[in-house]
Amino acid sequence: MSLVATCHCGATYIEVAVPPHDLTECNCSFCFKRGALWAYYPPGEVTVHADSHKIAYTSNPQTHTHYHCGACGCSTHSQLACTWTNDGPDFDQPRIAINARLFDDFDIAALPVAKLDGRSEW
Repeated sequence: MSLVATCHCGATYIEVAVPPHDLTECNCSFCFKRGALWAYYPPGEVTVHADSHKIAYTSNPQTHTHYHCGACGCSTHSQLACTWTNDGPDFDQPRIAINARLFDDFDIAALPVAKLDGRSEW
C-alpha cells in the first residue's frame, strides 16, 4: 500500500511505496522559511503527480531544485543531485526530499527528527 502526500488543494500529490523511517529538519534560510520536515527517497521510489501545477525554483541547478504547487503554493518536494555525507556530496546517490507534513493519514510526530544545521554548515 502506498503513502500519499498531497498539497492543500490536491492538484499536486506524491506517492511512495513505504513510509519514511525518519525525518530531517533543516534550518538553512530556504528550508526554515518553508517550514518543511523532509523525508528522503531514491528517485525511483517516488512518483510525482503535478501536471501543470508543478512550479520550480533553484539557486543552484547543479545540486537542487525545489518544487511547490502552482495552485495553492504548498512546498511539495525537492530534487537533490546528491546525498550529503561527512566527506561531502555523493553525486552517485541523488535523492528526492518530500515535505512529510503533506503525508495524508500518517503520524509524522511518531518519527525521529534529525536537525540539520544548514545555516552554519553550508
